Amino acid sequence: MLITGRTLRSIAESLSEDKLHVGTSSIDVRLGNKFYIGDSQSSEIIIAEDGVVEYRGFEYVEKEHGEVFTFEPGKLYIAESKEYIRIPGNMGAFLALRSSAGRRGLDHLHAGWLEPGWEGYITFELNAIVRTQFRIGERIAQLVFIRADEWTQYAGQYQKQTGPVLAGVRAA
Repeated sequence: MLITGRTLRSIAESLSEDKLHVGTSSIDVRLGNKFYIGDSQSSEIIIAEDGVVEYRGFEYVEKEHGEVFTFEPGKLYIAESKEYIRIPGNMGAFLALRSSAGRRGLDHLHAGWLEPGWEGYITFELNAIVRTQFRIGERIAQLVFIRADEWTQYAGQYQKQTGPVLAGVRAA
């Protein structure tokens, strides 16, 4: 069941210490100030001999709140949300790019599911279709909540993540 209205507004109060923008059926999240940036020509993601995924040629960048950030085509941006989010154990949330961000040439790579009981800074996987600019702290994505049939607690490797988190998965 999609969560809307009063229920959504009451959830927003417990999700984050930050004030969140609540719509009729979603809660917006903002672009944080930390990024890993990979270029399609000089960066690569490989499986190392020990099976760990390695990021080569990625640059770590931090910006100031309110600063303009330029997304360039041909680059992968692993970014964070400004908000630290706590998903209730009886709900899950889909992460979707706001349509206004898409209309400005930004694309999210659809790794957008937040498990019941998960908490941390959301990691965005972004790329640009055209050169486009956003301010750090600008609303770029939204969370759409659905109710789970039982209470559960996420206990995976991304629980309580801070900053943009690269994949730590061992390849099979």
